[in-house]
Amino acid sequence: MEPERYKVDVDIIDTSFKKLALKGFVTVAQWSFETRGLLPLITVPVGDLTTEEKRKVDLALRSIKPEILREFSFTGLIVENDKEVGFLFTPAFANQVLRIQQGDTSWIEVFCAENTDGLIEELCSELASVGVTKFGGYSLENDSETLKPAITKTLASAIFGVFNHGIQHIYFIPIIVALRMKRIGGIFAVNTFSNIDQSTLFSIIRPIANSLMSPSFLEEIDAIRHRASIMQAVAAIMGRNMSHNIGSHAIWHLAEHLKNSGNYELQEIQRFLRYLQKRMDFIAQVSTSAPAWCLTMEWSSRPDDESTVMGGFTTQKCLLDNIAWSYKVRYDSKWFNSSVSDEQKPEIKLVISQDGSSNVSVNIPHGQVGAQAFYTILENLIRNTSKYGDKSNAAVDGRFKSLEFTVKVEDDWDDGGKEWRDDYYRVSIRDNWTSKQATVKQSNEALVAHIIDPTTGELKPGNWGMKEIKICTAYLRMLRPEEIDRKYNEWKDGKAKEPPVIEVKLTNDDWTDADEQGHLTYVLYLLRPKQALLIGEALKQAVEAAQATKT
Repeated sequence: MEPERYKVDVDIIDTSFKKLALKGFVTVAQWSFETRGLLPLITVPVGDLTTEEKRKVDLALRSIKPEILREFSFTGLIVENDKEVGFLFTPAFANQVLRIQQGDTSWIEVFCAENTDGLIEELCSELASVGVTKFGGYSLENDSETLKPAITKTLASAIFGVFNHGIQHIYFIPIIVALRMKRIGGIFAVNTFSNIDQSTLFSIIRPIANSLMSPSFLEEIDAIRHRASIMQAVAAIMGRNMSHNIGSHAIWHLAEHLKNSGNYELQEIQRFLRYLQKRMDFIAQVSTSAPAWCLTMEWSSRPDDESTVMGGFTTQKCLLDNIAWSYKVRYDSKWFNSSVSDEQKPEIKLVISQDGSSNVSVNIPHGQVGAQAFYTILENLIRNTSKYGDKSNAAVDGRFKSLEFTVKVEDDWDDGGKEWRDDYYRVSIRDNWTSKQATVKQSNEALVAHIIDPTTGELKPGNWGMKEIKICTAYLRMLRPEEIDRKYNEWKDGKAKEPPVIEVKLTNDDWTDADEQGHLTYVLYLLRPKQALLIGEALKQAVEAAQATKT
């Protein structure tokens, strides 16, 4: 629940108790389907309290120790067992535990004189009779000796401790949510200075409690369902595109070429297998959880080093030779020799080049596995241009046309005074073919579209490659899957606190913005590593010890 919603709830609860002429305080505990546990208590003083009564309420609340309730609480007991059971605690001259049935609700009425083992045993016996048998993985019957100290402390803190400050009655009212997976959604604990019949209180408070808590339950469940839907959509999109881009094209053509020994060296095949292994790890990670940490990686100080970000892609001859071979595009220069047969000779040479800063380090979520997000973007751009690009506008490199993708990393760039460059590198990926603004408009519209239907949670078919690009650029920004669409739309106009997730535009040869036609350019932002200075005696001693060991 949002803070503004708490204020509304407080007003409604307080007004209701004033109409009942009751004074005291209420604690509200709500079950969370997200954490599979109770959310922190909300405490609400209620009624027209005098100054002295306010003081007593404050003292009573201080007697309730959260650390004790974490060991055992009557609220947690009811919610965990998911039984429609309520409690009424009243100070008395003798201990006694009674059970009263009111409709579907079983009331355990506890008259409290002393905090004794006998009281706890009698209480556990009555609870067992209504199906309340466990707490925190322990059985109330079989593990009573283990639970007894925790129950004793809770009675002393939250029951007897509250009675010591003038409270006369404590009611625990179960809140019914009646969902398929959960019946009891929380507890209203009413602590009053005066008595009211529990049936009267129950009939008035439960409808109010249900009306206050139901919206937040539905909101949370909707968020959980949305996250589950987006995770399933991410898995479907990434799996489908890997099957299509790599499986149906790169691997199929590679398998055909392997019939002819000598087309690829063993090292090249090994590199490709490592690439596939990391891609599988990446799909498993991105489709089941959010990015949680980053590893600083060199961008491309050594182009032939597959441990660098760019080297991990440009060394993949098996992939790049075959991913667009269906459109007569090859990567390795050997295919353009005069000795290659006409059947095997390509029409277009694929080139991956770099501009801007190359000796920089970037933060990549989950290191080399997460770098697959960047490679996935490049794969989709290669296939999109090879398939849909206007080949008549392709540049000519010697005897062959070329499809060149230039990747530019900018360390110092104009962020319009927004201080984006303090946290990000700007990365632009541009092809050398000519496109028009209609292609830019179509591409940006595909990126704006929601990955799943906001209402039904269904995966929207079509634009699979653009969806995958959107997912991968968001991953590189450490966004949770359920945030992708919202953050994309929130940041897309370049006027927000954060730079856009990704944008498509036309640029000229000198990277300036083009008007009617130009080179199709994708702009994204990668995280900039931060330097930290650690100071401390323990650190100093550790460094000295390490140096002594080396010596």
